[in-house]
Amino acid sequence: MHEAPPGGTTVFSMTGGDPPRLLALAVVALFLVNLPGPVPSQGRREKKEPAPPAWRKPLEVPSTEGVHCRTCNGKGWRWCRRHRRSFLELEAPLRLSSAASSCPECGGMLRVDCPSCRNPAAEAWLEAFRKRRLAWLKEKRIYDKVVKHELLHLASPHYEMIFDIPKLKVGRQVLGRHRLAHLYLDRLEAFYEKFKRVMHCRDHEFKPPFQVCLWDRAKEQNLVGARITGMGSRGGHGTKLMGIRVAFTVARGRGVRTDEDLHRCVVHNVAHLLLSNIEPHQWIGKLRAGWLDAGVAHYFEFLHDGLCTNFCFTEQNTEIDFKGGKWRAWLRKEVAQGGDDLPRFVAYYNKLIDELSPLEHAMAFSNVEFLMTEYGGRKMKRMVREIMRKKPQRKVIEDVYGFSVLEFEEKWRIHVLKTYPTRE
Repeated sequence: MHEAPPGGTTVFSMTGGDPPRLLALAVVALFLVNLPGPVPSQGRREKKEPAPPAWRKPLEVPSTEGVHCRTCNGKGWRWCRRHRRSFLELEAPLRLSSAASSCPECGGMLRVDCPSCRNPAAEAWLEAFRKRRLAWLKEKRIYDKVVKHELLHLASPHYEMIFDIPKLKVGRQVLGRHRLAHLYLDRLEAFYEKFKRVMHCRDHEFKPPFQVCLWDRAKEQNLVGARITGMGSRGGHGTKLMGIRVAFTVARGRGVRTDEDLHRCVVHNVAHLLLSNIEPHQWIGKLRAGWLDAGVAHYFEFLHDGLCTNFCFTEQNTEIDFKGGKWRAWLRKEVAQGGDDLPRFVAYYNKLIDELSPLEHAMAFSNVEFLMTEYGGRKMKRMVREIMRKKPQRKVIEDVYGFSVLEFEEKWRIHVLKTYPTRE
């Protein structure tokens, strides 16, 4: 008889004992060893917390070497005890934020100087950060005075955000303003990385920060949006500023009620911002390449969730609907029937973006989707840059893609018939 080791595991010996019984145990053991592993879709799954986005790393505070302190572990600072860990996890990676400005202990810096030691490097950083934050807040609080209430101001690595939506249902949860703002910052930073990847861009080709303002009511958007972009928003819910300094401001309204609608709207319009901000930083929509400006924005909207529901004018209009936002099957049907009701590319490729009809927006999306699918983002970026340098579009298309404008249309038709679905 063998004793069980600590923990209650029984040890079986293959020497001695009843041979038939041992043989049976061996067969059972062999059977168990060869059982397949658990199928992922069956049984209970262990819940794993999603990894935080790559940009969400707390700011690094320099520290003087050789400082030994039990209170702060030699860092020279500690986290403000008035804030919960979940709050700190959201706020610590931000470059700047107004979320905790009223805190009597840290004043919104989240970090406080260690009272038990002297750490010159950390103290200097904290003081410089305090001054920079106060100057930034002074500039942002001007907008608070305009709307007569406190707005939420956040700054991530590539974006500066004004957020004034009190709550919104996301999936099955209703998120409050602070958590919702951080969700949209995560989405914006993720979209920046996606845009770079698809368009074969690098960080040095852009001039951040990109300003995005999301509002619950058109009244506040009209007041602040006009100051940020220099344009009013009569007949729409928002405005954009494009080029070397970019901004997008929009209010929830008809067509932008739900989180899904707002997310898609942000994707579409931030695609406009990033496209115009590529070096040499020109808005091609005003250089009579409206089809390309609109088409790229619709393309990224389509990549997001398969729908195209946003139409851009100088003043953002969110009340237009064309074919329910599903354009490929309808376009395929029209092309298969000869395409007599479709506008020719030469009829709209030199229009301003404001001059495009809803049908021409759908055509522009399809034209860009064809070029991106068949030839990739590298050539697309090259074409955009050449147009920014004010070269004629006919010449640019021939130089970049090797075919004429008329050949372009024929190749597009072949692509539509070959790749577009008959139903969506």
